[in-house]
Amino acid sequence: MNKEKASQEEIYRVMRQDIEVGSYPASSRLPSVRTLAKRFQASPNTISKVVSRLMESGLCTARRGVGLFVRSLPNRKLSLLVGSTKETPGDDFNGQIEKRIAERCQADGIEIERFHITPQDPPYGPDVDRIRRPGRLILCL
Repeated sequence: MNKEKASQEEIYRVMRQDIEVGSYPASSRLPSVRTLAKRFQASPNTISKVVSRLMESGLCTARRGVGLFVRSLPNRKLSLLVGSTKETPGDDFNGQIEKRIAERCQADGIEIERFHITPQDPPYGPDVDRIRRPGRLILCL
C-alpha cells in the first residue's frame, strides 16, 4: 500500500509539472488512462486516482465520453495582506499564520507578494488601492 501511495504521489508530481511547463498546453487533451498507465508502468486504478487529484487541483477537467482536458493554469501569485498588532511583523498570531501560509505556498510553487499594515494605517487610500486590483488573489490576515 505504501509503495502505491508513493507511486501515486510521484506520478501526480510528474503530471502536474508536465502541465505547468506546457508539455500539455491549456485546452489540450490528456492521454487516456490506459496510455498513462503504460507510460508510468502503473495500474489504471492508480492513474484514475492521480487524475482525480489533478481535477481537484483544477489542472484538468473531464468531458464525458470525450476525455480529459487541461484547464488554463490558475494565477500562481498570492498577495498576502497582513495586519500586525506588534511593532515587528511576525511576532503575533497573524505572523505565525503568515509563516505557515508562506511555507505551504512555496512548496506549491506559488509566488507571494507581502504587504504589512499596522492599526495606524488607513483601511483605504493609494497604498491599499494598489494592492486591490481586479483579478488579484488577496488573502487578508
